[in-house]
Amino acid sequence: MTAQAVIVTQSVVDVLYFLIIFVPAMIGMGIYLGIRGIERSWRDRRAGVIEAWSELRLTKTELIEGYKKTALRHPLIGLSAKVEVIQPSANQPVAQGSAERVAGSDEARAHVRLTIEGPHTAIVRSETMYSDTEGKARDFAAHIDLAGRSGSLEAA
Repeated sequence: MTAQAVIVTQSVVDVLYFLIIFVPAMIGMGIYLGIRGIERSWRDRRAGVIEAWSELRLTKTELIEGYKKTALRHPLIGLSAKVEVIQPSANQPVAQGSAERVAGSDEARAHVRLTIEGPHTAIVRSETMYSDTEGKARDFAAHIDLAGRSGSLEAA
């Protein structure tokens, strides 16, 4: 067998290993994420969720933190929300273990911070800024503010 044939054979073996190991793993991950998304949408429907942002879910009468059965529930009455866009700055500390700020990393991007306050409630959530992050956060905050005045999105 020539050297060229050995290289081609090794390349074919490498491709087969890739197909045997990587492709099923990606298919499995896709199935897991799909089931997780379906499960969340079922929970949202069951709870009467109108809108969700960053693991916060809004129903007609309450704000729910997370998707677990033990998720905290806050009545909407008296809640208010504000949205801030936090721009990264040169003097912001770099994450531990990284040599420098990488241009495309989450750390180098702006963040949208949603702060919700009210009786016995103080919630702060932050998401990396993408094209629709700020708009969705502002919509979510507007619904909370509206419902916070009347205690329900139904009455608002």
